[in-house]
Amino acid sequence: GLVRDIDALSRRLARDGATLEALRQSDLSVVERLPDPLVVLDADHSVRRSNAAARRDYGTDLAAVLRHPGLQTALSTASESGQTQISDLSMHGPRDRDLRAAVVPLDAPLADGGTIIVVLSDRTRERAIEQMRADFVANVSHELRTPLASLIGFVETLRGPAVDDPEAQRRFLSIMAEQGARMHRIIDDLLSLSRIEVNEHVVPLEPLDAREVEESTVAGFEPRLAQTGVRIDLRIGADLPPLNGDRDQVAQVLQNLIDNAIKYGGGSEPIVVEIQTVA
Repeated sequence: GLVRDIDALSRRLARDGATLEALRQSDLSVVERLPDPLVVLDADHSVRRSNAAARRDYGTDLAAVLRHPGLQTALSTASESGQTQISDLSMHGPRDRDLRAAVVPLDAPLADGGTIIVVLSDRTRERAIEQMRADFVANVSHELRTPLASLIGFVETLRGPAVDDPEAQRRFLSIMAEQGARMHRIIDDLLSLSRIEVNEHVVPLEPLDAREVEESTVAGFEPRLAQTGVRIDLRIGADLPPLNGDRDQVAQVLQNLIDNAIKYGGGSEPIVVEIQTVA
């Protein structure tokens, strides 16, 4: 009987050990597969492990993130209170980043001894959008105030002193058309700026045919070239490598450069537009 009892106990302990190992492996698998960057710390705030998302998004910068004073304060408060803490972190370096860290203390430790989970989310793009909105409103208010005031003034004049003056009406309407065109250009510039700021932290992945972009952009200036007599000398390197980029933004850069060259070149020499590989 004793031998049978010992044998049964041994088998039960073996099963329990296998169950614990399965649970531990399950912990590891769940943490590793979670889509959000996640770091597991022990009671001393030492790193037990990080998941694939954290290693991918932060790499060697992860240690600097965990040393951030704001995160250290959140870790201490979470350990003492047992409550989840949220901390916003500003990381400065080659690429500034705004992060939000959720520090979650666990009621029971994980199988490997982890007692705190830190979940990281990158809010750089969201903060850029918030700043862009504020800047956009400020720019609109500043840039549109003068032409809008002019339009309002001319409308009042046309409805009052110049109501029976055809010559004044023609002159004022011409100026109003110029002010309206100016407002249109300002709005186009602001919208272009907003698109650039929104996509500042988004790496373009679409293939770009630099030759096609340059040729089509230059072709769009043909009416102005015919009017001004300016000539464009288009030079495209034969060994251009494949590129990734946002076609519209690259075209906008070329348009701005060519437009400025036409406006301010002031010479008889042709405008040279060249794209080539720089060693």
